[in-house]
Amino acid sequence: RDRGYWGRPGLTAQRFVPDPFSGVAGSRLYRTGDLVCWRPDGGLEFLGRSDHQVKVRGFRVELGEVETALAAHDAVAACVVIAHRHDDGPVQLVAYVQPVSGRAVSVAQLREFMAERVPQYMVPSSVMVLDRLPLSPNGKVDRAALPSAQDDRAAAARQFVAPRDALERLIARAWAEVLGAEPIGIHENFFELGGHSLHAAQATSRIERTLRTRLSVRELFDNPTVERLAACMRAEDGAAQRLERVAGVVEKVRDLTPAERAQRLRGTEGEIR
Repeated sequence: RDRGYWGRPGLTAQRFVPDPFSGVAGSRLYRTGDLVCWRPDGGLEFLGRSDHQVKVRGFRVELGEVETALAAHDAVAACVVIAHRHDDGPVQLVAYVQPVSGRAVSVAQLREFMAERVPQYMVPSSVMVLDRLPLSPNGKVDRAALPSAQDDRAAAARQFVAPRDALERLIARAWAEVLGAEPIGIHENFFELGGHSLHAAQATSRIERTLRTRLSVRELFDNPTVERLAACMRAEDGAAQRLERVAGVVEKVRDLTPAERAQRLRGTEGEIR
């Protein structure tokens, strides 16, 4: 006779269900929470866990599927993915990675690897590389012992470097408006702050309109920090001085009324072309 969970009758009733295949009175089946499919050859294929399915940006995501894709990277020894929500913000995926001994692995490489294999909404917003994943006494990953995604954000804040010029400040402000996160330092990764492809399109569009320049989403993906994106934009022939002048003008008029802005911009339009 199954005893169930000590002192938790509700959980016992939820997990130990009547066995419809047994003729023995009181026989029970244990609901494991595993999701499987029955293959034509009679075998069972493990798909993941029913209690590890989450909704991200309107899409249902099986965390086990994300973990399987991430584990395929040759520098990943073990990994686990959880869903995290900070305050009233959107649900975001956070990945914890234990690298293969002696192998270095960068967050940017892992994100690029995932972006080539799964839809954008399944790419973790944050990736934390740990020396070793915490394990429970039965050898499984102890999710409760994983460091908080907020701890990672706090560590980044301790290394915060503020934008140093008008162009970097303009880029950081555009990101902050799109992501709803500030302050943003020049070394923080757009995607680790919660950005995804739609956010990238919105941010580049804002920067293009403000600076009257061309900036592709691909350039943001390739240069996901304020420092790198500003350097990329300046690298175009003759763009550096013009971009800095325009960003400087925008910065000066940002606190003016709409009428004052229009007047000031008309007066400087010839200067910044």
